[in-house]
Amino acid sequence: YFVNVIPDQYPTITLIDKIDSSSLGQHLLTGDIQDDYGITALYFYSKNPGQKWEKKKLNTVENATNDIYYFPWDVSQFTLSPGDTLQYYLEVWDNDGVHGAKSTKTAVQTFVLPSLEELEEQSDEKRDDLMDGLSQAQKEAQKIQQALKDLEKKLLEKKEADWQDKKKLEDLLQRQEKLQEKMEELQKENAEHQKNQENQMELPEELLEKQRQLEKLFEQLIDPETKKMMEELKQMMEKVDKNQLQQEMEKLRTNEEDLEKELDRALEQFKELEVEQKMEKTIQELKELAQKQEQLSKEAEEGKKDAEQLKKEQNELNKQFEDVKDDLKKLEELNKELEDPKDLPNTEELQKEIQEEQKKSGEELQKNKKSNASKNQKKAAEKMEQMSQEMEASMDQEQEEEQEEDMAALRQLLENLVTLSFDQEKLMNDFAKLNTTDPNYDKYGQRQRKINDDMKMVKDSLFALSKRVSQLSAFINKEVAEVQAHMDESLKWIPERQIPAARSEQQFVMTGLNNLALMLDESLQQMQQQQQQQKQKKPGKGKCNKPGGAGKGKPKPSAGQMKKMQESLSKQLEQLKKDGKNQGQSKSGNNPQLSKELAGAAAKQAALRKMMEDKAGELNQDGSGAGNELKQIAKEMEQIQKDIVNNNITEETLRRQRDILTRLLKAENAERTQGEDEKRESKEGEEFNTTPPPGLEEYMKKKTKEAELLQTIPPQLKPYYKNKANQYLMNQNP
Repeated sequence: YFVNVIPDQYPTITLIDKIDSSSLGQHLLTGDIQDDYGITALYFYSKNPGQKWEKKKLNTVENATNDIYYFPWDVSQFTLSPGDTLQYYLEVWDNDGVHGAKSTKTAVQTFVLPSLEELEEQSDEKRDDLMDGLSQAQKEAQKIQQALKDLEKKLLEKKEADWQDKKKLEDLLQRQEKLQEKMEELQKENAEHQKNQENQMELPEELLEKQRQLEKLFEQLIDPETKKMMEELKQMMEKVDKNQLQQEMEKLRTNEEDLEKELDRALEQFKELEVEQKMEKTIQELKELAQKQEQLSKEAEEGKKDAEQLKKEQNELNKQFEDVKDDLKKLEELNKELEDPKDLPNTEELQKEIQEEQKKSGEELQKNKKSNASKNQKKAAEKMEQMSQEMEASMDQEQEEEQEEDMAALRQLLENLVTLSFDQEKLMNDFAKLNTTDPNYDKYGQRQRKINDDMKMVKDSLFALSKRVSQLSAFINKEVAEVQAHMDESLKWIPERQIPAARSEQQFVMTGLNNLALMLDESLQQMQQQQQQQKQKKPGKGKCNKPGGAGKGKPKPSAGQMKKMQESLSKQLEQLKKDGKNQGQSKSGNNPQLSKELAGAAAKQAALRKMMEDKAGELNQDGSGAGNELKQIAKEMEQIQKDIVNNNITEETLRRQRDILTRLLKAENAERTQGEDEKRESKEGEEFNTTPPPGLEEYMKKKTKEAELLQTIPPQLKPYYKNKANQYLMNQNP
């Protein structure tokens, strides 16, 4: 016999570091750990610049000879500055009980946070890519729209659609699918770009709100109705039904027109937001640079540093000011790309004066005259501060003037829409009394064409305004397109003297105009509220986010106050219902006074619904769901609003009103007792859930299967045979 001694080997470990493409701070560390007899511990070590190594124990299967580890790691938990380097590695320990546990480490890895220059360069590249992507998508939507028009024209000249028409339509649908995919990519890229912008600097609330509005606009570019139409067209292609194909193609073409407009709008709003963010970033950089220059001036005056060191630091500040000048040039280039460029302040003279003072301070330091250099540095700092203040004042004034102009334009459009609605209502009622043999019939058709021409002017003005005003939702432009379509249909029926069909389309037009007026009124109220909040914040220039603190607008109405307003509206609706019955009106009457009262009641209900939604959002901020009841009330209010707009005030409408008042009474009681229990003030700690990058999903599934196979090895096997079984199973699962 003989004895063979098998030494206890060192454990082994592999490391794969996967970084989330949408966020450089999100890492997933994974790999295999093995030992011939068993693993006791796995540790993760990380080291922040200038600090000691930190240790964290990771979970492993106790005394396993093989295991797979996953460790989601968020770099943002460390306090890092641009350009800092973070070091990390993993260490695994075996269960050697004779000589003591042995360990194996991975190579020390490094994560370098990009510098400010690199981050800005990446941001500029991403911005240019997004602008190019939006522009290309807009051109593609125009091409698809034109191709659909050409195909529709060809189908009109044929009795039936043939296989060539089917092939062309298939190609168009494929192009449309690719365009939809491009929209989804642009939406993700924009969200990533805006997140990076927030990480680079602290943005004021106004720009953050514009970011949110822009993200909503990108989300609305992906229209589920378009996908549904594409599926219906695919099914119709098998039947090759010419009439159905034409109808669906016309719908798809209309959607393409809407998409083209929304892409144009998104591109313009994106450019404007980039200009404002660049302006804000430059102002912040100037303020920080002025502070650094002031500090260097004090150090030069106190004489704590030698002239050579002061000159070196001054040269660094000179370089940073050159970067600011480059940012100002980029800002001017971006501003020129806007359809309506902003009036940027002329700072060339100040730039020259700052550089002159910086140059003089360098010359004085060269002569070792620190006191003289300090004076020049102080003047440079003062001029930098002056330059930042002028830019900030110009930006505030520009925003205020734009708001005033936009609100004035919105008011004018609102008045025009109300006037068009009354004109359309009067014409519709006149058509009801008209005989097809009336010699004045053509004059009524001319009145409809006049309304149509006026609507086209409103349509163009509204679209131009929607490019500048982020509060106008994409739904408004869609509603305008529907109103225009019903007007066109009405103009088709009038020459054929089909009065009932023409009046039906006119009813749709009037309803659409009323809906548009309500939406514009709601947008105008939002703009006015935002302007008021901005004015109240301006005196302190603060960014306090505490409830009830300085800078906040007037207190929002309570549930009790909203209940009183709803009671008043309920009484008004009951009276309007009686007036409608007394005059024998069903849908829309011929009484202008009644129409005005209905419009006023609808506007009140819209305002109350907005208050209710805001209150619900405020109550739900802590995640308690306390505002869910108010959300349901807001939905009921929306239905009542539709009934008022369509002059369809019924018993069901009044029943909803009573139900809302009952719910508001409960909300009022809940609000009165809300502050009595101090326990409500506590908040549950938020848990940050990290998810692995999508590209690692398949790898994790594969490794999980391998781990399951390894766990099927009988535990009673001796170490030698257990290792052999492990190696065999690993080879069977490449």
